[in-house]
Amino acid sequence: MGPASGEIPVSNIILPGIKLTPAKEIIIVPKENLIPEGPIKVVGAGDSNTQGNVSHDWFNKVKQEVNYTDPDKFELYNMGFDSRTTESYIQEGKLSEIIKINPDIVELIIGTNNLNGSFRFPKRFTLEKYITDLNFIVNELKTKTNVSKIALASIPPFGEDPNEEIFKRSGEWSDAVKTLATETGCIYLPVHEMMVAQLALKNKDLKPKYSYNQWKVSFGMAVFDLKIVKKSLDDISKKQGHFLHSDLLHFNHSADDIFGVLTKGLVESYRKY
Repeated sequence: MGPASGEIPVSNIILPGIKLTPAKEIIIVPKENLIPEGPIKVVGAGDSNTQGNVSHDWFNKVKQEVNYTDPDKFELYNMGFDSRTTESYIQEGKLSEIIKINPDIVELIIGTNNLNGSFRFPKRFTLEKYITDLNFIVNELKTKTNVSKIALASIPPFGEDPNEEIFKRSGEWSDAVKTLATETGCIYLPVHEMMVAQLALKNKDLKPKYSYNQWKVSFGMAVFDLKIVKKSLDDISKKQGHFLHSDLLHFNHSADDIFGVLTKGLVESYRKY
């Protein structure tokens, strides 16, 4: 299926540092959807990969870059919180906090913890429950705020071994996010697809040190090296045999070219008009 009117196919987009497969399409903000007056309130909502406490703080970097260029044009709010699922994000009032901000643009990067929970017993977290929650969040934002655009990001790969079941499932869940974005008129940000494309370029000798059933060990060692030993995320990544990840859940600076480019493109698309 080709892009809808006003959307730009990936073949017409150049993203620095990113190589993409021609079959994929990136949906960028349609030109007819404009916010004429500022400051434009932008919310990044999600889990620890948005918060930037145990992974690269790409959201703050985007905030600094857009504010440096035009400090009065945007207000960016980091609403990422460690360990959150869509369910806990709603139940703990995080969604209510976003509604109080009354944002113009909301970017949702959440689902990694739902996906991880889908492998535990009892199975509280399913794909159906995840999409239902995500749809509820979208509807709440549309009915209770003046939001102009909502962007739904696909789920980043869990780890870097394509043979792991959780890696495969992250792709299936991302397809469901894309479908929901189409059905609800949201922008789709292909984080998963872009990361998979990048992982295909990595050194074949780079092998993950930990498998999925050791994800807690991977995470614990990464936090220890980051907070206690004061290693860089890139050094932690190398130690664990990763290309984009610092542990199986979080990311190093290389992933900034994915999270950051997509987010900055989303935000700055409103600067032009």
